[in-house]
Amino acid sequence: MNQEIAQSLKNYLDDKQQKAKVVEIYDFEKAKVKYSEEIKSHREINKFGSEEMVRAYILAKLVNELDYEPKNIELEKEYHIGTPKTTKPRIDIIVRDDNGDAYLLASQEKGQGKKVKYLVLYSIDAIEDTIKDEAYGEAQKEPYVKGGKRDLEKQISSSKLNEDESETESGKEYVFQTKKAESNEQLFERINNLYKKALNKRLNLTDQKKLKKSFVVDENKRNSESKDILGLQLDKLAIEKVNNEQELPYLIDPAAGSGTFLIEYMKFITENLKIRFKDKLSDTEDIKNKHSEWFSDNRENN
Repeated sequence: MNQEIAQSLKNYLDDKQQKAKVVEIYDFEKAKVKYSEEIKSHREINKFGSEEMVRAYILAKLVNELDYEPKNIELEKEYHIGTPKTTKPRIDIIVRDDNGDAYLLASQEKGQGKKVKYLVLYSIDAIEDTIKDEAYGEAQKEPYVKGGKRDLEKQISSSKLNEDESETESGKEYVFQTKKAESNEQLFERINNLYKKALNKRLNLTDQKKLKKSFVVDENKRNSESKDILGLQLDKLAIEKVNNEQELPYLIDPAAGSGTFLIEYMKFITENLKIRFKDKLSDTEDIKNKHSEWFSDNRENN
């Protein structure tokens, strides 16, 4: 957690208006924390890392602002799930009512015959020295603003970031980020419009009919039976590169994850050069030899 959040949290916990010091010790330099003994903890907690800072803020707010009783709060309760029950997940915080049923931050309670009113995903951030929290649904940080107090952490050059967001005015939110209360369909439409704009301005694609049919992710182009993947015309690139340089084109996926896109690309290139467009390859001996080398039918390559 950055220094801005740490300082804002310290200011909040040091506030004399807090009626109950449920976070009794909070040492940011030594990374130590101790909670009130009124709060039931199922295991020892003393390290004050980033996640613990979030919990410290939540506990202080629950008791001092929302009037929950410390005695009704539990930390790190362990549950046994699975068959056999070898997995032991823990719940960060449980807030109970006087009947022992859970208000907040519990999911396995139902399996033990308890009622659960809310399951909350919680995060905090610091905006202008004030703690900003988000809960009751999905965690949502304040948007990044170009040149603002909450700007991007620039691990790459500023010139590169400014180039990628060259149309974003100072003081405006960055365009390429998810927005609060935005549906998947709205997100797709907005990012797809950015993609079309990039095709037009960066790659000089001016044909409006082609732009209209261009999608950053097109469900109709997920297989390699008849169309190129992602509208990149990789089939043409592959044929040109093989004919001119006797090489296959390299493709880099900057967010590879499990490698699904790259695997589809390999299958796509294989099908196009081995079957569909084999007749478009040069018939020189060099290319024939390369083709046999790349797409051999022996068992090892299969």
